[in-house]
Amino acid sequence: MAENNGKKFEKNVKASCDKQGVLFERYKDSNKFGFGVDTTTRFTSENPCDGHIFYKGNLIYVELKTAKTGSMSFNQPPLEQIKGSTKPSIKTNQLKALMERKDFKDVHGGLLVDFADRQTKTQLVKGGTFYIDVDTFINWAVGSGKKSMNVDDAKLIGLKVRSEKLKTNYRYDMIDLLERINDGKK
Repeated sequence: MAENNGKKFEKNVKASCDKQGVLFERYKDSNKFGFGVDTTTRFTSENPCDGHIFYKGNLIYVELKTAKTGSMSFNQPPLEQIKGSTKPSIKTNQLKALMERKDFKDVHGGLLVDFADRQTKTQLVKGGTFYIDVDTFINWAVGSGKKSMNVDDAKLIGLKVRSEKLKTNYRYDMIDLLERINDGKK
């Protein structure tokens, strides 16, 4: 079975951190009831986010997202659970968990989002990978009134993550990103 884009992105981030001597710990998705090995089971515990990165005394909680179609959806307003048929890419509980954790000294929380390159009828829209602080994201989402974010939005509010394409994977410059997060600079 082919690996989905999200899992591939997670593995690339993990490999990048490992190669640069940065601790990245991904929380395991598990069967909520603790039995069976069926991989089609969709009952999982509600982790606060995908994982955390530890670097130079700073703890950074991250939710990793991929946007293959060019945008990521979220509830509007972003911190309210909205009943309905659509399932947003960025869930309310994930945003709340990131916000709760960053209230501590030297703790950060944000989204690490990978937008794929995509072809429209008339042009190639370049993607990219961005880190977006959770407070910045929520303020932008409320202010914009939008229900989804595209790569142009991410360029405005996020930190661009430098990357290098290998044969089939990407290597991300995590040290550079983490230094900019720690310094609070773009």
